[in-house]
Amino acid sequence: MDIVTLAKFVPDIERIPPDAWDRERGTLIRSRLDMAFNPLDRVALRMALDVRRARPGTRIVALSMGPPGAITMLREAIAYGADGAVLLTDRRFAGADTIATAYTLSRAVRQMVDAGIIGEDFAVFSGMQSPDGDTAQVPAQVASCLDAPLYPYVRDLAADDGRLELTCLNSVGFQRVRTGRRPFVATGTQLCPDLPFYVTLDDMQRANEAQVVVWGRDDVELDDRRIGLDGSRTRVVDIFEPERKHQTAEPVEADDDSFPRQARELLEEWRAAFGQAESPEPAEAQSATAHQPAESYYRGDCAALCEPAEGRLAAVSREMIAACARMADVLGVEPLAIVPGRPSQVIADELAACGARRAWFVPELAGETFRVRDRALALAELIRELRPQIVVAPATLTGRVLAPYVSARLDCGLTADCSALRVADFERRGEGVPNVLFQTRPALGGNIMATIVSIYNDPTSGRPQMATVRPGALSGKASPASECLVSTFHSSERGGVWGDRIELEPRPEGETEIDLKDYEVLVSVGMGVGDRATIDEVIEPFRSALEEWLGVPVGLGCSRAVVDAGVLPHAHQVGQTGGVVKPAFYFALGISGAIQHKIGMENARVIVAINRDPEAPIAGFADHFIAGEVEQVLPVLTDIIRAQSAG
Repeated sequence: MDIVTLAKFVPDIERIPPDAWDRERGTLIRSRLDMAFNPLDRVALRMALDVRRARPGTRIVALSMGPPGAITMLREAIAYGADGAVLLTDRRFAGADTIATAYTLSRAVRQMVDAGIIGEDFAVFSGMQSPDGDTAQVPAQVASCLDAPLYPYVRDLAADDGRLELTCLNSVGFQRVRTGRRPFVATGTQLCPDLPFYVTLDDMQRANEAQVVVWGRDDVELDDRRIGLDGSRTRVVDIFEPERKHQTAEPVEADDDSFPRQARELLEEWRAAFGQAESPEPAEAQSATAHQPAESYYRGDCAALCEPAEGRLAAVSREMIAACARMADVLGVEPLAIVPGRPSQVIADELAACGARRAWFVPELAGETFRVRDRALALAELIRELRPQIVVAPATLTGRVLAPYVSARLDCGLTADCSALRVADFERRGEGVPNVLFQTRPALGGNIMATIVSIYNDPTSGRPQMATVRPGALSGKASPASECLVSTFHSSERGGVWGDRIELEPRPEGETEIDLKDYEVLVSVGMGVGDRATIDEVIEPFRSALEEWLGVPVGLGCSRAVVDAGVLPHAHQVGQTGGVVKPAFYFALGISGAIQHKIGMENARVIVAINRDPEAPIAGFADHFIAGEVEQVLPVLTDIIRAQSAG
């Protein structure tokens, strides 16, 4: 088996000059940015090297699509051990969205087979996402274009003379997957180890002397209607600064002699704030007031790909259905729900309460087994039959891999991690395009917000406008439907037998199921806290004191790094690959505030951060920041809280 490792040349999102934006095209001028090897693609290369160590003879070839300067990154991949590299570079590839990128990469992979660069028996390894787009769409869309199984969120792998055994993360925990038929696509995360920090001088010299294959548009068999900016299914129509959700106060220095007094004042302020009414729901995506529907560019209903949770609708599914109901009201169409599993009257009643008038249940999608390809084929088949004009899916672990696979199958645009949706007219080439879906999402590590539309030349093609929605971003309010008509859909696309063997990794002894969304107050720890002993000796007394003081249960959350280190189980993780929470109070202890964590907790009403580093990213968006060691600060706060509770 040979392995193609995808490698993206990404910008440093911490330092983006103002003139790096082409605002007319909605793209970055990458020549004005500092560029580097995508960190998660480095992880994917490390995964491939691990396979080769177990199976000598495995050929590894790095593949990138980008500017000519990306050749330096590909030489770095060769220095680390890749046998060769291919660079796709051509001005006609510029401006590609994720689906145009995935199409071009998948065609290049096939060309690599035809050219003998790799054998017909191959796999594709990729980082789950990149820091610039942060969509996690390209690997799933490459898998879809190759008609291949997808194994996302790999934690570790083992190889023998036959198949690979991967441990993958999904919504029900970790699953061990023994791969079957190839090709397949596997995506690495920071749960896997990175490449070594350095390479030898001999390896560097070998890489500098190696020949990197460079292909332009004319070297790969491609459909020009599907490449570059013109072949993209999405367009960025607006770029703007994100709204500031939290008002950062002056930092408090724990080393200052006045800290005990300041701590008492802060605690009084926090308790008063906790007693206030909750902040209002997010702004309505669309008015639910009945009116005459306006003309639309597209035809069809508004559909939500829902996720059940323990026999009920997940909260994000209720938010999506309500958004679909509001948009359907504007468009004069029906709001629909697509639900994996067998028909359920309980779920149908919940859907009706959120405004859904019809629900399609898909029994083949029942159960905990996470077969991305088979599920995506069934969903794509149903969407083709229903022909909705809008499809929304949750930006959860499951939705972030299913939705892009489905979108590539349907050859339609997809916008990831949306925080706002609205239906409005769009001006194109001086002509009005009535009532299309405007999709707003953060980009470049949250540095900017982008509003995106999908405009197809043929509005009757049946291709929907697709978006994934961040949990908690949209209002769950909508006019209820009088009833929700239930239908069952049986897919004819079974996907074939791929030979996978999938089993759920047993839950560690003593670990219980928790849902962080149930807590009004969360105490969350990062690697700045240290180890389990610090949690037991410092964090737990603070958490229990808060519970008694505020009179509510206080949950324990953590960053991804804490899970990676084995300090706490994944059920406690907050962030992009964990839970998304909206508590009244969020205490971030020893957490740096990377964008992946920020996504999970930025909708908290009040954020309190304690960190030794006053320059940590979280200092820029926390309401209150205390500069100091967690072990220094928390005992002071705990003693004051206990004294007030006793008094």
